[in-house]
Amino acid sequence: MTTLVWRNTGNNPDPSLLRGYAKVEPLSISKLSEFIIAAEPQEIEFVRTGRVTGIKMDKGWCYVSFSRYQMKMSIVDDADEGLFVAFDGEIQKLHNMGAYEAGHLMAGEGVKLEETQPPPFIADIVGKTYSFQVKVDMNNFTANHQTFTISRMNKRVTVCH
Repeated sequence: MTTLVWRNTGNNPDPSLLRGYAKVEPLSISKLSEFIIAAEPQEIEFVRTGRVTGIKMDKGWCYVSFSRYQMKMSIVDDADEGLFVAFDGEIQKLHNMGAYEAGHLMAGEGVKLEETQPPPFIADIVGKTYSFQVKVDMNNFTANHQTFTISRMNKRVTVCH
């Protein structure tokens, strides 16, 4: 990519500008887990298609004090299952509603949102298949690593012939 930019413009591009055009490799959940164990710490992104099998509610579905989404999801692909977390933008894109509005629509005033179940339009992701872009960063290479962070999430479209 750098060579193409240099050849076409005569400019040596800033690597941060090329990041958005870098190829994102498909990787299974089991291979992603193996990568974390074997590779040197680095920042890289992978894509995977998987089915959401559950929403983990140990820390709620939103950060109440910040009115932000924070959803841990169990996702399964063809061979393995993993725990993934999605934040604000990606969850909001699925239904065009912020965490504050979603919580207050369902729970009303004075209810602790962190103690409520997610609204049906959020819980509805369970059982559906999505394409996930997963961002691996330095935190994934620590002993405390438990989840992978979803940087993009798109509902998988099935094409009928």
